[in-house]
Amino acid sequence: MKESFFLGTDWDGEQPNLDYNLYYFGGNIFWNGTYYANLSAFQTATGQEANGLEANPLFLSGTYQPASNSPACGSASDGGDIGALECSTSNTFILISNLRNTSTTNISTNIEWDCDSSCNYTMKWYNNSILNSTYLLGSIINNTFATSHNPKITGLTNYTRYFVNVSVWNVVGYTNSSNTSFYTQRNVYVAPTPTPAATESLGTSGCRNATVSGLASLFRLNKLIPILAFIALVGVVIFILISFTSNVNTAGLSIESIGGLSSVIIAIALGIMFIFFVVIVIAISSNTICFT
Repeated sequence: MKESFFLGTDWDGEQPNLDYNLYYFGGNIFWNGTYYANLSAFQTATGQEANGLEANPLFLSGTYQPASNSPACGSASDGGDIGALECSTSNTFILISNLRNTSTTNISTNIEWDCDSSCNYTMKWYNNSILNSTYLLGSIINNTFATSHNPKITGLTNYTRYFVNVSVWNVVGYTNSSNTSFYTQRNVYVAPTPTPAATESLGTSGCRNATVSGLASLFRLNKLIPILAFIALVGVVIFILISFTSNVNTAGLSIESIGGLSSVIIAIALGIMFIFFVVIVIAISSNTICFT
């Protein structure tokens, strides 16, 4: 495939009449000092090549003979074939189309393509545009005739360019090949979401709910306050009992001499302590403390 066609600028004062030619290129046509992007632009601007074609000539492998399905066949001005060699009468060129990479990740990709007739293939991939054994990374050989193929390449490196060569052949052994390249995706690091020590929200009763675990639940402020208050209450009751007992002895009396008064005081104190203790246990087990 030519990059550009240079058709010259000097014909001893006469310009040739160009027609019935087949062009296959990926660049420009240069004619009489002007570049044209494609055959269509050249035809429109110059009137040349009114019956010219721009297409793949489909040469048979290793030759310049057009295959039997080449656009050169029957396209000459006399109804014959364009070119120095007549088209083959029996061998059909294998046309590869839609060669592309799909479903590409940072470590793998699929290579897909279509053949215009059933074909087998050998696919090789490289880490350099120089497609030789020095840079060969791997290959896949398939012996199943089909018109579409999509083999998968794995074990690739993150955000790296690779070069792929696909060679196909049909049932009579005629071949064709095509190349493509692609980049694997860049692997984006996503930081893990930290797990909070506690998640709090207001309950339906207006209380603050806390979900915690382990010893941390005992040292939250809303748990520590009632525990300290309970310890203080126990200390106060013990202090009252000690003081009361001391006063009775100082007066020369015994505990029994005051009847059931001391029993009533102790029972009330112990009852208050028990109720407060039950409230604290329930609050800790449910992780809910309410102050009204």
